[in-house]
Amino acid sequence: MYMLINMSARDFVALDAQAVRTSMELAARVRTADLSRPTPCVGWTLYGLLAHMATQHYGFAAASRGEGDLAWWKLRSLEDDPVGTYQASAEQVLAAFAADGVLDRQFPLPEFGGGHAFPAEQAISFHFIDYVVHSWDLAKTLGVEVEFEPELLEAALDVAQAVPSGKARLAPGAAFAPEVAWTGGSRLDEIVAILGRSPSWQSEFPIEEQVVSTAVRLIRNDRLTPKVDYAYAAVADAPVRSVWVAGACPLDLNGETVAVGDYAGQTQQVMRNLVTALEGAGASLTDVTKTTVYVASSRQEDLVTAWEVYREYMGEHDVPSTLLGVAVLGYDHQLVEVEATAVIEVRD
Repeated sequence: MYMLINMSARDFVALDAQAVRTSMELAARVRTADLSRPTPCVGWTLYGLLAHMATQHYGFAAASRGEGDLAWWKLRSLEDDPVGTYQASAEQVLAAFAADGVLDRQFPLPEFGGGHAFPAEQAISFHFIDYVVHSWDLAKTLGVEVEFEPELLEAALDVAQAVPSGKARLAPGAAFAPEVAWTGGSRLDEIVAILGRSPSWQSEFPIEEQVVSTAVRLIRNDRLTPKVDYAYAAVADAPVRSVWVAGACPLDLNGETVAVGDYAGQTQQVMRNLVTALEGAGASLTDVTKTTVYVASSRQEDLVTAWEVYREYMGEHDVPSTLLGVAVLGYDHQLVEVEATAVIEVRD
């Protein structure tokens, strides 16, 4: 995943702790209403980003103990306290990296594939660069600034420049997107651009509206329907403002199916895409009044797997829902779709 870099002059445990502490300070500013915001991480809301970050903390903490079970890297629920759950995960990895003798160990990182184990300092440098970038992600999502010490940014630049480019960035599940062309700006801007983020990213969700009658308008966005041209939602503004969202699919923004063969992984992507679709129509999951969950399977365990992930995202917002096992869904090995109806407000 990364090329070797010179570790001798860097205290990556201390640098990583600074990056993680910064992410904790930013996470402490998150409010419930922020959790459905889109983030610079393609397809992830703020909730999804925090869940990913928490999962990574537990995965790296386990790796520091020599535990290579992929189960440690399974996406975690943030339960009833997303911020508190994230902070607890961060404390776990900080304690793990500060343990005696940790720098003498090999870190098995099964999420990186190939059964590789990495020297401790190199593995910690992977975590470090993730949390420099994810701190930037959090700050951008919340509309605030984030600052790091120059020494930390110089180390982060070295690691960022060591991340392989080319086709590796296009592979499913790649940690970073292809480098973004960027001139000027700060050292942090340079780092995130190297790692596939646009320094000018803003949280506005671009949509195209098409009025089809005096009562209904359609919402389109190529980011949600990258391979097929169709409206992803319809909105009626009166007498009740209602939104109908077409079946959200397990596609990334390149139009590629994610997590082939994995019902849980595809449901996670579907729910992230559903949240993004709702936001584009001015709604959120808490506005949803009805859903239908389609699963391409007749096996009860597959339906239960998809349903459990769906319920994690819905949380305490319990709405009428239909769970259906079907023979075929969409194309390109799609296993799950979720469609939704939402009511945003009642008009006088």
